[in-house]
Amino acid sequence: MQFSRASGKRFYKRLFLVGVEGTRTECDYFSMFNSPYVHVIPVASREGNSPKRVLSALKAAIPKYQLREGDYLWIVVDRDEWPEEEIELCRKWAQDPKESPGLYKGFSLSNPKFEFWLLLHFEDGTKHATSKACYEALREHLPDYGKSLNRSDFDAASVVTACQRARMLLGSADPADWPREAGKTTAFTLCEAIRRVDQEEAAKLLAELSGSAQHE
Repeated sequence: MQFSRASGKRFYKRLFLVGVEGTRTECDYFSMFNSPYVHVIPVASREGNSPKRVLSALKAAIPKYQLREGDYLWIVVDRDEWPEEEIELCRKWAQDPKESPGLYKGFSLSNPKFEFWLLLHFEDGTKHATSKACYEALREHLPDYGKSLNRSDFDAASVVTACQRARMLLGSADPADWPREAGKTTAFTLCEAIRRVDQEEAAKLLAELSGSAQHE
């Protein structure tokens, strides 16, 4: 089904098209960021979840959506045991100005897995740098983890806290790069971008409505 975007000169939602590895966890999580001002659409590959496949699926999805200048394309993957050349392919795509000009692009990676990013919403994660440890620790906070994510478990305050923890763990490393060391993640860069755009668009609409009221 073709995506239909609300039209109008006054206001439209900013679109984030996000390529993800998982068909459930990441999709559940990023869909929580949808608001009256931002539309986040996770895109998962049906042909495998390697970084290369995720990037291909994201590129293939672009023509299906009415992307406008200033919208976002983002890819979110895990370190796992994927070949470095596949990860580098994603990073270089995000930094290439010739790819999808007029759109903002980004790349986020969690090392070892996306569960590490989720864990930072509840604790600092310093003792859980392996895939198994991440999963077991997350189950302590979310006993039903593995089925679906609930918005009530990831409120705005916990997202801010997770971003702060991730930045602290990353230290002086460039967030536009990807963490080679386990126990680090740059997933916060996407979350911060969504929250920033959400706030900017809300403020813009409020200013427009205030201006219209003054002229009535």
